[in-house]
Amino acid sequence: MQPIARILLAGAVTAATVALGAQPAMAGGDSHIVLPGQSIQAAVDAAHPGDTIQLLPGTYDGGVKVTKHGITIQGADGATVLRPGGTNHCAQDAGPSGICVIGVHGVTVRALGVEGFEAFGVIGFKTDALHVTAVHAVNNGEYGITEFESTRGEFVGNWVSGTKEDAGLYVGDIADAHGTKVVGNHTSGNALGVLVRHAHNVVVSGNFVDGNCTGIALVDDGQAGGQGHTQVSANIVTGNNRFCPPSPDGVPPLQGTGIVLVGGQHNTVSANKVDDNLGGPVPFPGGIVLVPGVTETGGPGAPAAHNLIKANVAHGNLPADIVDHSGSATNVFEANVCGSSLPAGHCLP
Repeated sequence: MQPIARILLAGAVTAATVALGAQPAMAGGDSHIVLPGQSIQAAVDAAHPGDTIQLLPGTYDGGVKVTKHGITIQGADGATVLRPGGTNHCAQDAGPSGICVIGVHGVTVRALGVEGFEAFGVIGFKTDALHVTAVHAVNNGEYGITEFESTRGEFVGNWVSGTKEDAGLYVGDIADAHGTKVVGNHTSGNALGVLVRHAHNVVVSGNFVDGNCTGIALVDDGQAGGQGHTQVSANIVTGNNRFCPPSPDGVPPLQGTGIVLVGGQHNTVSANKVDDNLGGPVPFPGGIVLVPGVTETGGPGAPAAHNLIKANVAHGNLPADIVDHSGSATNVFEANVCGSSLPAGHCLP
């Protein structure tokens, strides 16, 4: 599969020619009940916009591709699980993934598990209003739940763990995500808990982020348009101290970082609780960390500038609770309750 650097720096998904189609209003549709052992893909293919694919408790073959507006795939909470098996209909567009939603509007994936896929658990590409709710994305290869080049998504109340290469939750490659929400999720044991890369106008709020190599990352990777205008608020970010070794393609090692802005502008980081992220032999350890972005070739990029870091509570992070190596004097640090900062002066006395 593609290494982390290729995803972080190039956004590689092969379905780049798919266009977002018309967006009809969806009324109540029909329900298609699928039993364990039956094909989810066959039910999706037979469905019409606005229909619901109802999955009963049990195990199903994943690799389900959705290219119809307004389809809902509804499981029975943790009792419905998609695992690799049979033909993976996502492989050509997104690699072997659990569910891929390509170029459509108003799709919902709810109350099921996606486990053990080589690429993505759930991926949206060129989607609008993709809703992923109460999904357990466990032990997938590249990303858990993600959207590329998409708008108005909602990732709410999911559990994402064990993502091996990249991020549990990801939003990226969109000039204006129109308020895509990553809210109320638990992301643990991934390389990065939440990653917003090369994207603007995203909300990351109320998530519990623990036990990752890095908790929450906003990344300007040097592509035109940069990263910015993202709200990171009211998250609990604690003990993100796993070690992820450097990538052969140049991504540095990750360990012990709570919230990091790698470049980016006009972001707000507020009212988060950031504790016990203990650093390590990595480029940006600490609680809340600001460093310059990177170029597309991996070199130093634009400073992190015009960001607001406000009313956070941060303790027990190493080397400090707030680390400002942003390269800019335009960032504002206000009313942060913390024990230490580099340089000094960013914590309330």
